[in-house]
Amino acid sequence: MKKTFFITLIFLSLHHTSFSQKKIALDKDFNELTGDSSRVFYRVNPFGNKELSFILLDSMETKIGSEEWTIDKFSGALSERKIQLFNSEGTIHQSLLIKEKNREITYYHDNGKKKCVEKYETGMISSRVNYDDNGVFESSDKIVKPEAVGGLQAWNKHLISKLRYPREAFKAKAVGLVLVGFDVFEDGEIKNVKIINKGENHPALEDEAKRVVELFDKGWTPLTINGIPQKSQMTIPINFVRG
Repeated sequence: MKKTFFITLIFLSLHHTSFSQKKIALDKDFNELTGDSSRVFYRVNPFGNKELSFILLDSMETKIGSEEWTIDKFSGALSERKIQLFNSEGTIHQSLLIKEKNREITYYHDNGKKKCVEKYETGMISSRVNYDDNGVFESSDKIVKPEAVGGLQAWNKHLISKLRYPREAFKAKAVGLVLVGFDVFEDGEIKNVKIINKGENHPALEDEAKRVVELFDKGWTPLTINGIPQKSQMTIPINFVRG
């Protein structure tokens, strides 16, 4: 009975958005935060037109966290989400704030004071601030994002010389923005090149965008945090416009 009631509330509040898709998104973010793929149960709280809140429960119905959704009153889409995880004492030890493509993860000391705040833009860490046991600012990590060897100029030169408008896409008058994602490893090598928004554009445009990324042979400089190379993920937009 509880489960049916929960699904009905989601269905009505999100203007007929697929519950299964929203549930998968919620699970994904929870698992990203905890590193745990075990099943989590949800209980919906009373809500208004702009907000929706959940209690996160484990299989024994012990409260392990909470989540809040802010809903755009015009489109019905999620504009902001906040997940909070509790420790055994019931205080917050970790939180995740999601705003469109930007994310912010906050870690807490055992005494409840802020320990570290990490901010992410389009899936990549952009800043990290550390705090002492009393929640007082201690340091900021130096983060250098990955980029093409030779910088933006080298990448643009590569696009100009190598990118081709596929004939079948041109005939179909297809245009669009293709997002290409890939992993950048510590040595600058890239792997796992894929289309992030697959299916949103003409297949030939997606194939060409993937091809031109894989063809870039100058290499990449990896993400570094305090001078130490780190594996990271990148997303590059490639825009196809008919002249």
